[in-house]
Amino acid sequence: MQPLGSSAAINDLARSNAHFTVLVVTLILLALTSGCASPTRYAVEISALASERGAAGEATYFLLPANGEVDLRDLQFLEFARTVERGLAERGFLSTRNPSEATTVLLLDYGVNAKEIESITPVRPAISYYGGGYGFYGRHRYGPRCSYGCLRGLGFSDPFYLDSQQARTFATFNRFFAVEARRVEAGRSLRDGEPVWETHVESRGRETDLRAVFPALVAAAVDYLGTDTGQTIDTKIRSDDERITRIRAQAVDVAAPPPVED
Repeated sequence: MQPLGSSAAINDLARSNAHFTVLVVTLILLALTSGCASPTRYAVEISALASERGAAGEATYFLLPANGEVDLRDLQFLEFARTVERGLAERGFLSTRNPSEATTVLLLDYGVNAKEIESITPVRPAISYYGGGYGFYGRHRYGPRCSYGCLRGLGFSDPFYLDSQQARTFATFNRFFAVEARRVEAGRSLRDGEPVWETHVESRGRETDLRAVFPALVAAAVDYLGTDTGQTIDTKIRSDDERITRIRAQAVDVAAPPPVED
């Protein structure tokens, strides 16, 4: 056993404390990077336009795909249409399956645009040792019977010292939907009526599954449907936001609308 206060004893104590600290820091980092998955945060851009007459008195609508080649019974269209209808219901708009009862026709467009490549330089924490006894255990370098440098190689740096950088690239995708409202006018095609309002919503990210992102896009845009924002609105919404939960939970009419000639 080394005499208390000897250089060897102090070195052994410093070494044990350093190992203990490394273990604690490792456990902390594991706790921060494991466990329940963190909610996803979506950055959403919303741009809305409306005519001077606005949407007043135009609350009853019939929903069509903006792409005239999409069948009204297309399951993908029906899923997105129902989600949009839930958002519109929160704004007081009423859906009808009979175009003769509608005052406006809403044209729904949606999709994922071509990917964009972005480059970033991530910084990750690194734990390192360096000579001279500096850092957390630097106070021992002048301990009893310990000349300068007796702890050389055992000094412990700040565990969150950032010293590792590496450039890399990744792909992002533009997920979007747009709704255009046109007034139903006698003698004209449903798609050719006077424009009333339109809302464009998009979000860039790595997720390519529009079905996973779509409820978040609609929930973020609810307050702006049928309005004129005057400019592009930048907002953020988390995947655990109650607005998304509400959009997902509302009852849905799963029946497909009848075919319409327009």
